[in-house]
Amino acid sequence: MYDNMNNATLIKKTAVRKNSPVVYAGLVRDLSEQIKGDVLPPGAQMPSENLLTEQYGISRSSVRMALNELEKSGLIIKRPGKGSFVCDRFESEKITRTINIGLNCSFEIVSGRWYDAMVIDGVSSTCNGDRCRTNIIGRAANIAELKKNYIEGLILTQYNGRFEDLSVLTDSGIEVILFNRITTLENLAYVAVNYHREAMEAVRFLRDRGHQRIGTAFVDTNGFRDRGYLDALGLTEFPSEYTIQIESVQADEYYTEKIEKCLRDGSPTAFYLTNGSLAIPFFNAVERLKLRVPEDIEMICFDDIAYLYQIYKKSFSYVKMPLKTMGSEAAEYLCRKIENPSIPVMKKLYRAEIVTVRKGDYQN
Repeated sequence: MYDNMNNATLIKKTAVRKNSPVVYAGLVRDLSEQIKGDVLPPGAQMPSENLLTEQYGISRSSVRMALNELEKSGLIIKRPGKGSFVCDRFESEKITRTINIGLNCSFEIVSGRWYDAMVIDGVSSTCNGDRCRTNIIGRAANIAELKKNYIEGLILTQYNGRFEDLSVLTDSGIEVILFNRITTLENLAYVAVNYHREAMEAVRFLRDRGHQRIGTAFVDTNGFRDRGYLDALGLTEFPSEYTIQIESVQADEYYTEKIEKCLRDGSPTAFYLTNGSLAIPFFNAVERLKLRVPEDIEMICFDDIAYLYQIYKKSFSYVKMPLKTMGSEAAEYLCRKIENPSIPVMKKLYRAEIVTVRKGDYQN
């Protein structure tokens, strides 16, 4: 009898050490009952692992095993870095399949350098497993012809149409989020940087450094990046002596010649570039004129052009938008919205930062 009791005790202790279901079965049972009885309603965050460890007197690894069981049962869903949450009644069916997220970016990109690549990197950081998949549909795709059996969510990085026209997508069951487009429509989500505000901050950065003659090349007098220039300087129109109006979608040489003429004839002491595509023409122009940057002329660009330091070895500043974070959070929102249509429509503004690249700062 004595030996049998010792053996039973050893078996029980061994089972505890190995996280036997006996150890956490009570926790699984209690949490399941609370979820099914709406004590923990759909969308509610589960108690922390530390709290459950303390309440049930079991190890943290046993608590994790219990939560794994609940996840396998489709009662909860784990969100990395955020915790575990109670699923909707039918959410267990939804999270077992892959969600297709569409992204209308350019197919021709330089990885890690241009706008679209940074957005794709952010979206891919969320859609990198079985939960969701990224589908690049291209900028020229006919948005109105997209079908729900192809994508279930869409991140619109390029869209200049009427926001009301996107109802053809939402009516078909495709969840949509605008990227760097802001709308007042209540049912349309967006993640965006306030271009007007950040453009003003960029020009003020140069003004605060003592520059009075700040040149720029503008396309549209009503564009947010262009209006930010005027409002930061308290102007109603662009000074003709040191700013130039340009046409969009032209060859680099066209922009180089325009900027070169402005720098030569207008003699600005600083230059504000409204777009990253103007950076190479700007550097080509200053090299032709044998101007030193930043000694003879300072420059700030409203786009992340840090990689150009490796080519030109000149110090400059730029507006850095959190594009990767925005892409990741846009994809995360679409997944959650598709899984649970009742969650609020996402409308989020992000702040940009001004970064100055100097010798030795930039790492590839």
